[in-house]
Amino acid sequence: MTELLAGRYRIDGLLGRGGMSEVYHGYDERLDRRVAIKVLRPPAHVPAAPDSPEAVEILDALDRDRKRFLREIRVTAQLEHPGTPAVYDTGVETAPDGTTRLWLVMQLLRGSTLEALLNDADYDSSPFSIAWAAAIAAQIAAVLADVHRVDIVHRDIKPGNVMITDGGLVKVLDFGIAILRGAGALPRLTQVDCTVGTPAYMSPEQCLGQVVHLLGAALFYAGEYTRAAAVLDAAGRDYRRYFPPDDPNVLDCAYHAGHAYAEIGKPGKALPQLRFYVQNADATASADEARKVLETRFVIAQLLAADGYPEEALAELQVVRPLLADTFGSGSIQVRNLDKHAVRLRTPQ
Repeated sequence: MTELLAGRYRIDGLLGRGGMSEVYHGYDERLDRRVAIKVLRPPAHVPAAPDSPEAVEILDALDRDRKRFLREIRVTAQLEHPGTPAVYDTGVETAPDGTTRLWLVMQLLRGSTLEALLNDADYDSSPFSIAWAAAIAAQIAAVLADVHRVDIVHRDIKPGNVMITDGGLVKVLDFGIAILRGAGALPRLTQVDCTVGTPAYMSPEQCLGQVVHLLGAALFYAGEYTRAAAVLDAAGRDYRRYFPPDDPNVLDCAYHAGHAYAEIGKPGKALPQLRFYVQNADATASADEARKVLETRFVIAQLLAADGYPEEALAELQVVRPLLADTFGSGSIQVRNLDKHAVRLRTPQ
């Protein structure tokens, strides 16, 4: 018996594979139409020891892929432009062994990717005309203008993610690493040290920002705080021109620039960076992020005291103390250090 997703979608042949999913051509038996079915691919192998570093890494990657797949579904479903594939349905299928797989049913597109057309072209005998190239570019620009209107940034525009249908219509594909900006933004799924998008097609400012960022991080961890502060401050300014405040790279630059300025005794420059980080970081994202936010708030209190604002410093310490106690324990060295600073601030000089 042929397997049906949700009792109606028949999976036929494989169309292609991506980094986290497989795409099949299928058939909607209820509406009598051909469709494309995108399925999140399960991991090939998970080590038997669930707490091993290898297993943790694989399971973390699987969780990120799952969240990214769900985000692609939500992002694509928001779009109502003829230059984006229509979303028909989505769901979760449970296998007999208890494992689950996410699936997305979309409009089946007939045509070729721009990448395939460019690779297969005979540029000596029949090169593409300027008018053809301008028409393709104009349609891509129209799609991007529409998605930007609803605060979505694609982040991986390249020939492989552009399809030219048999009727000549351009379709922009793969919103898996797109981001939402503004109040409706979804959580970030990109690791700070990972490149977002395809390097050969990334914008110059993205590439330059990442190179400067990596240089600043290397200087920071080498203890060259003066140079690291300047480099990371500059990289952060560049990032903020193109990305929202909660972008991982924006936050990482602010965090390290602020702590570098603190290390060299420049509270006036450290405080704006660290406050920016605390205001925009998501302390609920992970235990590590929660720890960084708490420790940064403690450093902010120390800097306020050093900069001649003891009352503000004490107020900050009073807010941070119960949070540190909950995280590290009431008898932890972090709490004891905080109490020592509070006593010093209350002691008349």
